[in-house]
Amino acid sequence: MQGEDVKVELHSEGGQRVLVVSGEKNHQTEHTKKSKKGGEVKVWRQERTHTSFSRAFTLPQDAKDDGITARMEHGVLTVEIPKAERPAATKHAPKRIRVDAPAPAAAPNPAAD
Repeated sequence: MQGEDVKVELHSEGGQRVLVVSGEKNHQTEHTKKSKKGGEVKVWRQERTHTSFSRAFTLPQDAKDDGITARMEHGVLTVEIPKAERPAATKHAPKRIRVDAPAPAAAPNPAAD
């Protein structure tokens, strides 16, 4: 396949970004033979093939739309998707959360009777 046979598209579907890679190739082969008499060309055999494919990839949230590149070299498609810079992870000490509960009711004192 050549670069003009392949299509790379970015779709937004239901809040998700989907990268769709598809392609189509038509090929026709004809085997001919010239006649000995008048130079007339006769077709011996004719073959036609059609190949197509489509793949969809859901992109992660940190993928950058504006920097996506694709190139075809020696029949190999390479798609590069840059990621957004993530802020450096900072480690925080655990924060204690106070648990509120009603004060226990005073138990009756049997000695007071």
